[in-house]
Amino acid sequence: MNRIFNTTFEASVRILMLLSLVLEPIEAERIVALDSITIYGHSIGFAEYDINSNSQRRSNEYTARRYKDLNAIKRLTLTGLIKAEFINSALMYSITTTGKNYVQSLTSEYSKHYKTNAQQIISKINDFSTAELIKLARDTGDIAK
Repeated sequence: MNRIFNTTFEASVRILMLLSLVLEPIEAERIVALDSITIYGHSIGFAEYDINSNSQRRSNEYTARRYKDLNAIKRLTLTGLIKAEFINSALMYSITTTGKNYVQSLTSEYSKHYKTNAQQIISKINDFSTAELIKLARDTGDIAK
């Protein structure tokens, strides 16, 4: 049996769900921070669930997640599920119609919880800079439930 948990594939699915809820193209570092915050949204008081509730956070987890997320962004771009474009001299990412169709096919409890968390978090962090989101995502590394 192939392992899916904690892989680039899992990160790809999460990123697609996240980008399906974002209204504008966003930069890769913002995607990584939002993904991390979404996974541990309840622990930091931003959302209803902790997606990986059985996982104990480690301070270095953000770095490992960042690596997987950036690889996932690259794969998703190469496969046409997300697109990259330069906007105001910054490389920004958004979901394509094909990516949206894939997200609509996801019906697991995991995907429902992730999308619920992402919606709650996106509504709360609109005014946060990317640097502020990264700091919040890194600081959640010391939170363990």
